Amino acid sequence: QKFGLFVAQLISLSIETHNKQIAKQALEDSLKEKETLLSEIHHRVKNNLAIISSLLNLQATKTKDEFHSTLFNESKNMVHSIAEIHHLLYESKNFAHINFKDYLNKIIALIQQSVANKGQNIQLTKEFQEVYLDMTTAIPCGLIVNELITNCYKHAFNAGEEGKVKVELKQDKDYTYLLVADNGRGMPAFVSNTTSLGIVLVQDLAKQIGAQLSFSNELGSSIGLRFANSSN
Repeated sequence: QKFGLFVAQLISLSIETHNKQIAKQALEDSLKEKETLLSEIHHRVKNNLAIISSLLNLQATKTKDEFHSTLFNESKNMVHSIAEIHHLLYESKNFAHINFKDYLNKIIALIQQSVANKGQNIQLTKEFQEVYLDMTTAIPCGLIVNELITNCYKHAFNAGEEGKVKVELKQDKDYTYLLVADNGRGMPAFVSNTTSLGIVLVQDLAKQIGAQLSFSNELGSSIGLRFANSSN
């Protein structure tokens, strides 16, 4: 009887182990399938955004004045900002978070390329920590930084004037901080200036992620962004 019970227990354990292995393999297969699907989705979104960017670029070449050409180029930079997130997600295979430091470096490079022929002499400095953000936070933050840095190049300095722009990214236990500052001519009160489309856009994007905006107009303009880390 004892021997029979022992054999029965071994058989039961073997069946249970086998079933667990089957369930584990099914779970791994399902996870791999979902990761592949997500990767393909990000790849397709990136390609679609690239098409939109190309269309905007084509329209920009057809405009007959600088004002509308600038509008198309700014819109193209915003599309690039979103597309870059999907590109980083697709490359990293990490669909939960992206390295926002790497992302900012690429966004800033795109902006500098777009203003390279404007005859400006602006020195941009970066102070970045390693910060990882989820996609729902990274896209609004990227668009905010794109808008603020573009505004620095467009409005902070007169033509041919030397200037400095500083971008900071840091994070502590509870919050992430972004800062874009320049030593230019300053700007009207940030919070009350609802006539500027760029400022309204920044304010709306900040609300999406529950961020607190701060503004200083001393020795140029400085706009800060503080929001809770996604783990809190």
